[in-house]
Amino acid sequence: MPQHPALAEGRAAVITGGASGIGFAAAKRFAALGMKICLADLSQEALDRATEQLPGATVVTVPTDVSKMEEVQHLKERAYADFGEVAVLMNNAGTSPGGGPWDHYERWQRVLSVNLWGVVNGVHAFTQAMIDQKTPCRSGSASSAKWHKSSIKPEQPTYLAPSTTTS
Repeated sequence: MPQHPALAEGRAAVITGGASGIGFAAAKRFAALGMKICLADLSQEALDRATEQLPGATVVTVPTDVSKMEEVQHLKERAYADFGEVAVLMNNAGTSPGGGPWDHYERWQRVLSVNLWGVVNGVHAFTQAMIDQKTPCRSGSASSAKWHKSSIKPEQPTYLAPSTTTS
């Protein structure tokens, strides 16, 4: 199966929730391809631990709460300042401290702030800049079962590809 042209040596990937789990696994894969990595997560300490496990990779870390648009905007500004472009945006940050359907209201607020608005914030902060690059790009939202993805191509500003399961 041919590889998407955004996944190429020297290109840059931004991964929210990148210090652990699926996000960190993606970071390792992107680094193995020779991509530059911008990891975003809540804790600078977790980001530092992740970076130590990516020897030889070009890694920038940005502590980010994706539920806050101003922090996601700062993430975008930092990625573009350091790398000049973003080929892959992986909106991977997520949380699951919910409760039963009628209790822990504040936990449910946090789940929606991160899992829904974090993705919306990422799309709003990055997409136009990625389109304006006029280079093949990919933007996706990860979950434990699927990476919902879209490819951004110069000739097709917004092309939504069908979901595929990750393995």
